[in-house]
Amino acid sequence: DRSWNPSTGWVDLGRKVLQHGRQVVQPAPYPVRTDIVQALDEQLQLRNLTLSYPIEELPRSLDVVHLWPLPSKQVKGQGSGGVGTFHSNLRTTVSKIVKSLGRQPATKNLRTFAGLAGEASGLGRTGVSPDYIETMLDAKLFLVVQRDAWEDH
Repeated sequence: DRSWNPSTGWVDLGRKVLQHGRQVVQPAPYPVRTDIVQALDEQLQLRNLTLSYPIEELPRSLDVVHLWPLPSKQVKGQGSGGVGTFHSNLRTTVSKIVKSLGRQPATKNLRTFAGLAGEASGLGRTGVSPDYIETMLDAKLFLVVQRDAWEDH
């Protein structure tokens, strides 16, 4: 039910009614890839830590991170905000918001990052880069946003 709405410049969230009741809920599926857990374990071992370490206690230099590049006239194929041939209105909008947070008077002390960490496209989908894990570990808030038309994925 969720999809990009070009007239509002944001996502219509959609709603689902539970089968065993009449309660209306916002769907929020969130799977965790096993290879990300394995890569996290490897990066923690480099710090002499294990997966049982309370990683929420690690020092973090970034307040907000979103891993999607902003439009760039210098990078071929990324003039409209995307990776390779993939474009996403929602991801690009979120990256613009994240980037602007550090420039607003009320949030000027926030340290933000919007861009790529690790490999993009096919390589990023079939493996996990240490740079990706380090960026995750360095962020207080790590935003995950699906591509357009995949909002329920």
